[in-house]
Amino acid sequence: MIPIVLIIAILIFYLFKQYRIYSYRKYELMLYRLRDKLRDYAIEGKIKPYDWTFHYLDTSISKMTGHFKMINIFHAIYLRNKHIGDKSIDDFKVHLDYSLKKNHYSKEIYDEFNSILSDYLFSKHIILFSMTAVAVYSYIRSVTKYKKFKLETEDSINKLTFMPETSTSDDFIGSYKASYC
Repeated sequence: MIPIVLIIAILIFYLFKQYRIYSYRKYELMLYRLRDKLRDYAIEGKIKPYDWTFHYLDTSISKMTGHFKMINIFHAIYLRNKHIGDKSIDDFKVHLDYSLKKNHYSKEIYDEFNSILSDYLFSKHIILFSMTAVAVYSYIRSVTKYKKFKLETEDSINKLTFMPETSTSDDFIGSYKASYC
């Protein structure tokens, strides 16, 4: 009886590991495809290749492909909490949003970037999110608190796209001011 349980446990561990490797590769390739799409838009003239938002998106997507394997939900929450109240990051986000509104192709790339990160982290932590959702919901028994928890988690993931540790926002904090005015 014990060998069967052991074999099943090893099989589940192996399959879960294969799923994580597949998931990582799948989303990494999605980031490369997104970066190529951004560059294609620049070649086609849909996005100005000399605009700071193009360079920001291009370098941030490239940087994220290097950090992709190390990113997890705990890191996202840590970074969000670390930069709460950081005026330069808040200003950068306002100017980034303003610049993205001027060109819907850039906004499309940025939204897809957020979507890829969110999907990857949720797939990476699917068991954790399932157990946490059930535990939080049953413990608190409040839909509003559960929704708040979910929104905070999503907010942490969305902020990964402009945190200095996971993007190149530090390189662009001064350069957006010239195009904003």
